[in-house]
Amino acid sequence: SQKKINSNKNNIEEILKEIYNSIDNPAGKIFYFSSKTGLKVYPPINYLKQEGLNLNLHLPHYLPKSRKIVNSDKNVFWSKPHESLLEENQDWVVDIFTPINRENPFDAFVGVSLSLSNLINQFSQLQQTRGNYSFIIDEKRNLIAAPPHARLELAPPEKFVPRGLIQLDDTGDKDFDETLKEMSLGRYSIQKVKIKNEVKYLAFHPLEEINWRLGVIVPVSTATSNSIYLYNIIRNAMKRAFLLMGIGAILTLVISIIIGGILIRKLLKPLQLVSTVSKSIAEGNFEKRVEIYSHDEIGSLANVFNRMADQIQNLFVHLDSRARELEHLNSSLEQKVELRTKELLNSKTDLEKANELLKSEVSEREVAEKKLLIANNALEKLARIDGLTGIANRRYLDEKLNEEWARLKREKSPISFILFDVDYFKLYNDNYGHQAGDICLVKVAQICLQTLKRPSDIIGRYGGEEFAIILPHTKEKGAIKIVQEIQESLKNNPIPHEYSPISDLVTLSFGINSIYPSPNSSGIDELISNADKALYNSKRQGRNKYSVYQN
Repeated sequence: SQKKINSNKNNIEEILKEIYNSIDNPAGKIFYFSSKTGLKVYPPINYLKQEGLNLNLHLPHYLPKSRKIVNSDKNVFWSKPHESLLEENQDWVVDIFTPINRENPFDAFVGVSLSLSNLINQFSQLQQTRGNYSFIIDEKRNLIAAPPHARLELAPPEKFVPRGLIQLDDTGDKDFDETLKEMSLGRYSIQKVKIKNEVKYLAFHPLEEINWRLGVIVPVSTATSNSIYLYNIIRNAMKRAFLLMGIGAILTLVISIIIGGILIRKLLKPLQLVSTVSKSIAEGNFEKRVEIYSHDEIGSLANVFNRMADQIQNLFVHLDSRARELEHLNSSLEQKVELRTKELLNSKTDLEKANELLKSEVSEREVAEKKLLIANNALEKLARIDGLTGIANRRYLDEKLNEEWARLKREKSPISFILFDVDYFKLYNDNYGHQAGDICLVKVAQICLQTLKRPSDIIGRYGGEEFAIILPHTKEKGAIKIVQEIQESLKNNPIPHEYSPISDLVTLSFGINSIYPSPNSSGIDELISNADKALYNSKRQGRNKYSVYQN
């Protein structure tokens, strides 16, 4: 028979315990809060009662201060690092939680209190016998997690503390400070820096979901002796970072289990499959996928999860391919060096011939380094491109909009921002299917991309069926012309949509906002907001139109 889970006190505690015990190497405590039942924590804590403290009064206090991350289908909250109320040793933690009731997010929620000490231990498991290590900073260059010896090396002596945050704004190494500034901008790169008078490689990569940055430090002396060693260290660190990012998915699963107390076992089965496949992917098995049993929200979740798994698998296949190529090059170079060294020792050739051999070796190593650079550039491009449409993604759009705004403010030149989406796209998806909906979005993206002629014009997917265009040095009249050309191109390349109430073909609605950036003008947020208002006006007037925001 199908059983429902009653959300009473005992069952909630049992659910938290079951979830906690199902996680390999849990890095903190799991908690549930509601205005009716108060706070439930597992593993349980007893010392607060001895201290006479009421945790239910303390926990909601810092929730409004946390930073909100919004995706198309969930709301996840990450708090700033702080001293924990859930740990007797006052360890530093980051609280990650998600609301059960979206309309009143602080009435009931579940989450994880992630210990920074445990996070440090996770990264300490990376190979450190050759002086390499990993660390994490936030956008303000606060050191969040690093092994103990790394904290001593990275932190200025006057700012060192054994645990908690350390501000890395003036370490005493000029090159390292400049690199940290670039790191805080969220760009991916590999550079040579001097730390404590030793030259090292510093690779870093943004963790977009939580606005942190992952850094990996490897001594140059170690990396140059084995070029594949540097590549493997960076890849292992990023694997652990991806596991950290999976905490948000675990929270969503916790919500599903608690709310799932009122669902039948048929609905729970796809979620159990998602959990099983997630563990397989975490263990390195990228072949498994979730079977789709329905076309409802659960089926959509499984479909999205499978697409995510495909992208992760493609990324790791790409990484492994590059790694094997570099390993082959390195092995070949080592054999040639050994062979030619023997030839030099056993021959009676003069110094000039030996010098020519060394030049040849240097040239071959330069070729290997260029291949590594090409691989890194390919990875950086993947981070900027939307996986479905092949145009810019939301993160790259935001980055370029900030750059163009700053540049055009200095030049006192205009900028136009266009927001548009596909009219009645939900009806298209519901009737033609999600695969056809994806094809529709790809066609719309390519039609718009071919309309833009200037290299500085940028189009990207803003989210779902919504797109955005950035037009530097463009006034209102020029922006309108671009929109009209897109409409004309869409007519010449029709996409059928017999379920649309306004046309038999796919149509678009546009919102345009043009402005001169200046110290007295509104900011980027208002530029986007006003374009969105214009888009809403087009929809209100019947869709398949464009509207210009008028101040």
